[in-house]
Amino acid sequence: MLRSLLVLITFAVTVGCGPTEVTLDGAVSDAAVGPTGLLTLESDPVVALTFGQEAEVSVQYTEAGRPVAGVEVRFALVGRAQSSGVTDLSLVTDADGRVHTTVVAGETAVVFRLRVAAERSAPVYVDVSVGDMGFGGLVVRAVYEGGREEAARRVVSVYSGTECDPVDGYPRDADRVAVLNADDETQAQWSALAAGLRYTVVGRVEGPGGAELASACRDGVEIVADEDTLVDLTFSDAQLLPAGRYETELELRPATLAADVIEGSLDAGVAAVGGAGASLYLDALEE
Repeated sequence: MLRSLLVLITFAVTVGCGPTEVTLDGAVSDAAVGPTGLLTLESDPVVALTFGQEAEVSVQYTEAGRPVAGVEVRFALVGRAQSSGVTDLSLVTDADGRVHTTVVAGETAVVFRLRVAAERSAPVYVDVSVGDMGFGGLVVRAVYEGGREEAARRVVSVYSGTECDPVDGYPRDADRVAVLNADDETQAQWSALAAGLRYTVVGRVEGPGGAELASACRDGVEIVADEDTLVDLTFSDAQLLPAGRYETELELRPATLAADVIEGSLDAGVAAVGGAGASLYLDALEE
């Protein structure tokens, strides 16, 4: 005997109403409740190394303007560093609140970031490039001229070794990131990217709560040594549903649903499943 399930799905969709606020690069997760500390990068924030070279990274930790001794400072590689690395993953500040570590270049051309964090402070970053074909700059023009009035900021991310819209998604951490908040901030700029690599530039227009309103992408970008490469992003508005309440009916065969849901529906005649923002009613019908 054939049976079918009539599925009535009622759901509410709300656009732009109180989404969770997000903070780039995890600054909130690193800062605990209590005195606010400050990490200050005293060495160069941009490091360009040829194969086998090293560069020292120096950081000072302060609270209320005073150096603090005995604070743990952690170091982490962000992105795909390949054979490059850092000599220390954790150090404790000295009497002057300072720590020193060393970035060591491997034998593969890469770009990545070194993340420096402490418990009561937002992290700071060092941009690292490693290569043997020279280094050049990247200038990205990111002007949004679309129709989303709630646009609050533009986030520009740079990846190496990938293309636009990869099947598995973009890597979790970009090789370079810039946030443009003000309308008159029209460009993101980086120096000393390794030549010989191909880069993908991704732009996102975000609302106040982090929702994506528009996007843009350019891949196959090549850096020329000792020159600036210009990329102009053209944003396309995302397709958003208008706020409101929607109803739809779907007719599904039992085989398409989970076995436990089907059995409950057939035994009880009606099964109700609750969910955030949705109600699902299953009526077992005989034909």
